[in-house]
Amino acid sequence: SYPYIQTRTLAFNCDPTCVFSDVRLRQAVAYAIDAAAIVQGVYDGKGGVSTTLAIPEPEGGYSVDFVPSWKDSIPYEYNLEKAKELMAEAGYPDGGLHVKLMTKDMDEYRTTCQVIQAYLSQIGIDVEILAYENALYQTYRYDPTAFDMYICQFANNNSIYIPVGWKWYFTKSKSIQR
Repeated sequence: SYPYIQTRTLAFNCDPTCVFSDVRLRQAVAYAIDAAAIVQGVYDGKGGVSTTLAIPEPEGGYSVDFVPSWKDSIPYEYNLEKAKELMAEAGYPDGGLHVKLMTKDMDEYRTTCQVIQAYLSQIGIDVEILAYENALYQTYRYDPTAFDMYICQFANNNSIYIPVGWKWYFTKSKSIQR
């Protein structure tokens, strides 16, 4: 076992034509998923729940540009009642929402998607899992009509995280640019 700076993230398609252009639905999903349970169940407790977009500087540093005020900047903890309230505010009081969750065709990714699918069913979101081999996955994630959410992975590799990460998104991802 050794420290590793890889983060798995659930990303939303925020294109105006996508249901997740509504921030309340994105928040509902965030509150409906118990990320700590995914770490325990899918990754056998090896890892943790990230509460920031960049990895703080541990011994030797991974994100040399990390700003301490970012720590705990992601406020979503598992709260099913809050998720249901947000669903109702967004116009889905009884659920009835169907979404596509895209992932790479790898065991731990598919398993993570299945757990997310189960969590979201509790707030009335029917999740269709689309698992693709890497080349198709990389192609489809730039097509805002191909997915509503996707599982992605970030790794830092001792670089300056924020400029590198955002540069990638702003130059590569049309669905996030909009």
